[in-house]
Formats: sequence, structure tokens, C-alpha cells
Amino acid sequence: MGRRGKDIKRREEALKNGADPHLFLHNCCHSSTNCISWEIINPMMLSAGKGEINELYWDHRTSERKLDDDYLVASTDGVGTKLKLAFETGIQDTIGIDLVAMSVNDIVTLGAKPLFFLDYYATSKLDVDLAEKVIKVIRDGCEQSDCALLGGETAEMPGFYVEGEYDLSGFAVGVVKKDKIIDGKNIVKGDVLIGLPSSGVHSNGFSLVRRVLEKSGLSLDDQLPRNDGITTTVGEALMAPTFIYVKQVLEIISKGGVKGLAHTLKGMYLCSFIRAQ
Repeated sequence: MGRRGKDIKRREEALKNGADPHLFLHNCCHSSTNCISWEIINPMMLSAGKGEINELYWDHRTSERKLDDDYLVASTDGVGTKLKLAFETGIQDTIGIDLVAMSVNDIVTLGAKPLFFLDYYATSKLDVDLAEKVIKVIRDGCEQSDCALLGGETAEMPGFYVEGEYDLSGFAVGVVKKDKIIDGKNIVKGDVLIGLPSSGVHSNGFSLVRRVLEKSGLSLDDQLPRNDGITTTVGEALMAPTFIYVKQVLEIISKGGVKGLAHTLKGMYLCSFIRAQ
């Protein structure tokens, strides 16, 4: 069986087990886009490996402008369909944390310290109070990441979005010394693999989460017990913000010995570990 046949068989088996059918297309698109960008700006872009979520940037023209010892690291992301649950639950005072976390948690895997973040907020008709609430929380996420909210774009697009809803995206830029990059190249057999627990579902896989929730018969208002004995609702549990690992991870890195890091995402656990190598 050729590679294509094996890929089709693997896809069919994964779909039977409830995998997201769009994930396969996403992975193909991500790989293709990475190759395209690599070819276009290869002279000024370095990567820890094709398929890496983050990219390392070094421009030889800036060598006289104090970037000769550093790489810039950038990552961009959104919060996906977790926004749908934010609209349904009315819990919109944490989604900005998720937005920042998705990018800064990516760039820290290369040992980079986030420098600044920019956001994009798009809606059909601007609700100033709601937009202000969301952007203030984005600022809170930047404070947790020890980076600046440098600016952003607020777009009104009548007729494009459902009234009362909006979309979010953003990107973070960080910096890492050339001799401090964590690229996984020194990982060897026998090294210890440590997994950090998540604070919840974070911001990936919510299309699957919503599908499972629909089939479970649970409602967003149903009560769930917590470890501290206090009850919470299903909606509140799902909307718990993504934990921002930046400060903790950078502190661990500063002590030495870290050879590779991976920010694991929905359906991409194996890919994440491969990237770490």
C-alpha cells in the first residue's frame, strides 16, 4: 500500500474513533503554507523544523541595529469555536486570556520571551462596552505574559458577522538569544519527558467539545462538582481560561537542562513531540 493509501486508511480509522475530519485538511494546509513561506523568505527566516508552529526571524540587514545576537520569534492564532460557547454562556470576561495564551505559549517553546502582542477584533456592529471588556482582558493576558499590548485593529463589517457576535485573532512577537534557542536537537534516548497539566480544555478542540456536549444531554447550566467542594456549571468549566505558562517555563529554562518544549494542541500531540525533537 502506497503512502496515499495508508493516509486514507489512517484517516478512515481516525474518523471512526470520532476525530475531527477537518483536522487532516488543516494539517495538510499548515504544512503547505509552511513550505511556501519557507521558499519565499528563506534568506531571512530560520525554523526549528518545517512544520514548526513558530518561526525564527533574523534579518542580516539589521545586524547593525542590535539584533545581531537575537532572533525574533512570532506566532499567530485565534480562539476558534470557543467563542461560540462564550456567546452562548455570556462568559466573555476571560476569552481575551485565551487569545494571548495561544500565541505566547507557542513562542515560549523556543525559549523566547514575549515582547509584545497585537489583536484583531471584528464584528458586525461595534458594541463599545463589550469590545472594551474583551480588550481589557487581552491586556490582562499580556500582563500575565510580561509583554506589552502594543496595539490592535477593531473592524466593523456589517452583514458579515451575526449581530452580537465577533471574531478574535492576534499575534505575539518575542526574542531569544541565538545561543539560547531550544530546538530539541540535543534530545537523546534516556532523557526525561515531563508533562505539565492543563488548567482545562484550553482553546482547542471546541468543535468536538460542543459535539460531545450536544450528544451527552448535558446543558451549559448543569452543575458540576469541583475538587474544592464548590460546584460550578458545565459552561463555567468549559470557559475556564487557558493557562499562560510563560513565566513558569522561562524560569525553568533559566535553570538550564531544558532541551525541548512542545505546546500540545488538539489532535496534534504526536506532531508536537516531533516538533520538540
